[in-house]
Amino acid sequence: MIGKHLFSSFDRNNNIRAALIIILITIVFYYVGELLRPHLMLASFWPVNAVLTGIFIRYRNMFTGRHIFLAWMTMAVLDHYNGLSISGALLMNVANISFVIVAAWYIYDRHDEGLTLPMMTRLFPGVFLASLLCATAGAPASVHYFGDVFHVAWLAWFSEQLSTGMLIIPVILASGSQFSLRELKNCLPVFALLLSATCAFYVGGGASLTFTLPALIWCAMSYSLLMTVLISGLVGLSQIILVSVDLFSIDSSHLLSFVDSMTVTRVAVAAMEISPLICACKLLGLTERFEKVTVRANFDTLTKLYSRSGLFARLEQFKNKEISSKNSISIMLLDLDYFKHINDSYGHLAGDEVLREFSDRLRHYMNDRNIICRAGGEEFLIVSFNEKTQAQCYRLAEEIRLQICNTPFRAADRDLDVTVSIGFATSGMYPEITRGSSVRQTIDRLISHADENLYLAKREGRNKTAPLFA
Repeated sequence: MIGKHLFSSFDRNNNIRAALIIILITIVFYYVGELLRPHLMLASFWPVNAVLTGIFIRYRNMFTGRHIFLAWMTMAVLDHYNGLSISGALLMNVANISFVIVAAWYIYDRHDEGLTLPMMTRLFPGVFLASLLCATAGAPASVHYFGDVFHVAWLAWFSEQLSTGMLIIPVILASGSQFSLRELKNCLPVFALLLSATCAFYVGGGASLTFTLPALIWCAMSYSLLMTVLISGLVGLSQIILVSVDLFSIDSSHLLSFVDSMTVTRVAVAAMEISPLICACKLLGLTERFEKVTVRANFDTLTKLYSRSGLFARLEQFKNKEISSKNSISIMLLDLDYFKHINDSYGHLAGDEVLREFSDRLRHYMNDRNIICRAGGEEFLIVSFNEKTQAQCYRLAEEIRLQICNTPFRAADRDLDVTVSIGFATSGMYPEITRGSSVRQTIDRLISHADENLYLAKREGRNKTAPLFA
């Protein structure tokens, strides 16, 4: 991982320092590839493109034409220094820089910070497209300057860029995430990964490379993003190295020669089948948690009525509808009178019992077309689509008020007299606020008028409905 201090200047407007950093990164990882190739006997290992791509995505102000040109020229100079002609070095590195440009452009999004889910969905297709272009540009150069066979060179370019891109870019993008070795206290996923990797090594065969897939998914569900990226990258790189040095045979069974290819294929298919199931189960669990959180946010836990946020979530279905004489709306705001006295005299449990019973009564009085909400404390709100006139709304509000004050509430093992003040407003009472307005806009304005009328009912002595209707 690249040291964080190396990039502390990326957010500064210092072009010289930024240029030097780009040159340094290109040189370092150019020679990392050059050193690893002969020692690991890798046919091709070129990390420069993937590292530059990750840097340009993570540090967005570095992704400029000047820095791209500088990286291309640095690679060309290094290739020329190592024996390639100037024209060959420039042409060869057109392929390299094309990978960087396409991958960074496709994966980059100014709204993303670090390795986000939307970025993850663009990661593979971006690297894939960039690898296609890189191989298409690089293979002819390999044929011309090194005498390679075209399809062999094309496949080598494509597979190498695809693998290094998927291994290195996520590590750079996730490098700002939280990371702690304490995560490894839960060692079962790592143990399962080592066990499956050991089985794959001894069984051999190309299909056995998928044996580690379920364990990798288990690691992803158990560890942080950066830890998961590091583990996945280490596993992938180890597999490439083992194959390159002929310690891992992908042509046929390796040490366990009695294991036939069909057996290996069947185990590999099982590993691939269980992996999406594990992801689906995890996603289902997250979905269920999200639904529970949404229910808690949208419903009042005490009364089981809509909360204020739940009310407006419900009203989203009406956001594009307009008010007309056929779908008029009325709003009632109800406030229990002297509710603090109940809490102070009989305790908050008694107050909760009153609130629950009051909510049950409201549900009984209203039909399914009405939306009942606990707006907060002892205040309730009713959105009605039935009462079209002021007279109808007044009669309903008075019916509720009289039912409440004439029927005692049972709380704290005694009967309590409870009254309610009600303020209401209908779209017919305020036609000026409904013209050209959606249902949601109209309700917002009617709530304000109903609140004013509720204040009037309380000022008139409580246990009143306002405005009065003769």
